[in-house]
Amino acid sequence: MGRLDWTVFHWINGPAGNHGSLDRIAKFGAERLSVVVVATLVAAWLIVAGVHLWRDRELPRGLLTVVLVAGLSLVLAYAANQVIGHFWFRPRPYDRHAGAHLIAAPSPDPSFASDHATAGFALAFGAAAGLPVGAALVFVETVVMSVARVYVGLHYPGDMLGGMGVALGAAFVSWSVVRLAAGVIDRAVELVNGYAGRRGWPVRLR
Repeated sequence: MGRLDWTVFHWINGPAGNHGSLDRIAKFGAERLSVVVVATLVAAWLIVAGVHLWRDRELPRGLLTVVLVAGLSLVLAYAANQVIGHFWFRPRPYDRHAGAHLIAAPSPDPSFASDHATAGFALAFGAAAGLPVGAALVFVETVVMSVARVYVGLHYPGDMLGGMGVALGAAFVSWSVVRLAAGVIDRAVELVNGYAGRRGWPVRLR
C-alpha cells in the first residue's frame, strides 16, 4: 500500500509548481474549497426548507434529521481522526520524500487521515438520505478538494480514502443513534408544535 500510495501521489503531485494557472486552482481547492463545501450544504438545506415552508407551511422532520446526522457525523469523524493520529502519526509526503512538491503551507498534523476529506465526506454521507442532491454536490466538491490536496503535496491519496472510510463509519453510527432516539425526537417535535400553536405561528413541523 505504501508503494502504491507513493506512486499515485507522485503521478498527481508531479506537475505541481510548474503550471501557474493549475497551481493556483489547486491551491484554492486545497485551502478554500472546504468553505464552499459547508456553504453548499447550508444553501441546499435552506432552499429545500424554504420551498416546503412556502408551499406547505410545514418543515419536514427529515430536514431536522439531516442536521442531527450530519452534525453528529462530523463530530464523530473528527474525534476518530484525533484517536487515529494519536496512535499512528503518519508523516506528510513532503517530510518523507525529497521528490514531493509542496506548493501550499505545511501542516504539523498527521497525514492520515485527512481532516478536510473526513469532514467533507462526513457531511455528504450524513446528509445523503434526507438531502440527496445537496449531499451529492458536497461529495463531488470533497473529491475535488481531496485531489487538490494531494496535488499541492499535503496528503497521500490513501489519506483521502482513509478519511472517506472514517466518514462513512461515522455517518453509519450517527444514523443508528438518531434512529434509536426517534422517540425523543418525536416528543421534541410535539412540544415545538404545541408551543407554535399556542403562539399562533403558521409554521409546523411534521
